[in-house]
Amino acid sequence: MHVYISLCPQPLPLVDFLSAGVFRVRHSLSLFTLTYLWVTFAFEKHFLLSIQITTLITMKPCCFSLFHLLISTLPLIAAATPILPPRASTTPSPALSFRPVSPPILINPNAVYPRATTLFNLSSPTPDKPLILASYTTTTTTRSNGQKSLSASVTSADNAQTWTFLSHIWTANATTHDIDNPFPLQLPNGHVLYSFRNHDIDPRTGRYTYYRITVCLSTDFGSSWEFLSHAAERRAAAGEDDDNNGLWEPFMRVDNRGRVQVYYSSERGRTRQDNIVRVSGDGGRTWGGEVVVSRGEESRDGMMGVAEVVVPGGGEGRLICIFETTEDGGRFAVDTVESVDDGRSWGEGTRRRVYTARSGKDAGAPQVVSVGGVLVGSFMTNEGGSEGGGEGVDGGEMKIVLSRDGGKSWERAGDGKGEGEMAAVAAAKGSHWPGLFKLDDRRFLGLYSADGVGAVSRVFEISG
Repeated sequence: MHVYISLCPQPLPLVDFLSAGVFRVRHSLSLFTLTYLWVTFAFEKHFLLSIQITTLITMKPCCFSLFHLLISTLPLIAAATPILPPRASTTPSPALSFRPVSPPILINPNAVYPRATTLFNLSSPTPDKPLILASYTTTTTTRSNGQKSLSASVTSADNAQTWTFLSHIWTANATTHDIDNPFPLQLPNGHVLYSFRNHDIDPRTGRYTYYRITVCLSTDFGSSWEFLSHAAERRAAAGEDDDNNGLWEPFMRVDNRGRVQVYYSSERGRTRQDNIVRVSGDGGRTWGGEVVVSRGEESRDGMMGVAEVVVPGGGEGRLICIFETTEDGGRFAVDTVESVDDGRSWGEGTRRRVYTARSGKDAGAPQVVSVGGVLVGSFMTNEGGSEGGGEGVDGGEMKIVLSRDGGKSWERAGDGKGEGEMAAVAAAKGSHWPGLFKLDDRRFLGLYSADGVGAVSRVFEISG
């Protein structure tokens, strides 16, 4: 609503009454002031003057006619009239759903834990057409006598319908080292980071002796790699909990100031684990102090994924972090927390439940991605038809829930407490450690390893 205020220090009468039926408008007032006074005169006093046209014609040349005033101020009077907002639609939005639009495409037959990043290869014939770089772990034989390797493959710009091996990043003897949980990220300058867990093992006992989150760097778009830094590291704790102060499952993103954020899980005992973020301002060479994303006093919070939240009126810098938790008596469920300052701090008061598995089963290993303003949350679960599928969540089904309100509520999630509709299945029993990657504003890539097949990707499309 527009409010017009008089330019004069004191309100002035609109007209002088000269004689019966004749008025003189005070022409010393601007049209702005006249509009204000006319609105005050006509609407606050609740009456209009009725003037005979013949009387108006007899007014002196130095006077404005009230009729002329009325006509000239109609647009401003209309502008001063409040415009009511349109009535909110009572028609409910169509339910969100997703469907596969491609078959599962093999990435590597011996791989697990696939994750992906966009790859702009500035040395290619088409540098403006992004590729997709996928990271994964392969084991040549058993842990007792074999090698573990962290590798990368790329897909051409064909909607992830083919994958080609690109390079090895790190190889270690499985009897003395445990390397896994790889996560790739291309930086704005074209360099590619590759983070992973990198732990030492005592070959006599098989127990961990040292924990690291290691970061490697490629300056040639993933063709070759070099060690860059340890984002976090520490010795294994002595005593009965020496296997329970590990560092796990890194996730990386670039914030809106160009800094690299690395998220990981940090154990504080057998039943306690925190989610942590550190920030690097020099492309991953050095790292700042720990910032707590979520803390479980008697809960193992872990397996984080982070996405930007895009909702009308939501502003910039809002993030959502999805993770697994054991706060419900040891069974795994899926929660989120939020940040409103691009990950510099996280509000424990924003913690929400996303999904609780049915029949006392587990739901864990979640990831999240924003696709055209819709949040896509994935996780593994052994509920329902996947009973008996592996130990805990590993080897169950990959399921997906969707949110159109920035994670305040999730469709196809039931009541979040283990009752009502079960989440929709994206990959059948025998699926492991799923990841997500946005393709465009309607489609996303699901990445997971499948029993008897290996690491695969599949294109899904959102509707609704």
